[in-house]
Amino acid sequence: MNKVAALPAKQLTTELVLQSNGRYSLDDVYAKHNLNADIYNVQPELGFYCLYRRRASDPHPAPIPDCPNITYVSQPRVATTFQPVFSLVCCLFRLRRHMQRCCPRLGLTT
Repeated sequence: MNKVAALPAKQLTTELVLQSNGRYSLDDVYAKHNLNADIYNVQPELGFYCLYRRRASDPHPAPIPDCPNITYVSQPRVATTFQPVFSLVCCLFRLRRHMQRCCPRLGLTT
């Protein structure tokens, strides 16, 4: 998406293509600009981002250049992505402890 923005061109997502009533197609996202990448379904709340960094096992040349600011970009996304998961896990652990105390009293096993 950074390359599309640098052209400058409209940064399209699958959602925007569908809402365009035929004005845009999925080819307008990247192919029209001779680019190839995964298409975002919607624009991320924190903006478009890239987390690619070349590894030794990647092909030569690398498919794309290393993304800038990977550490900075990843921090808020990790927190917003995994916070609901952490909350659920904590809730399940609390529920399990409660069940382990209550179930034997009821003649049930956990």
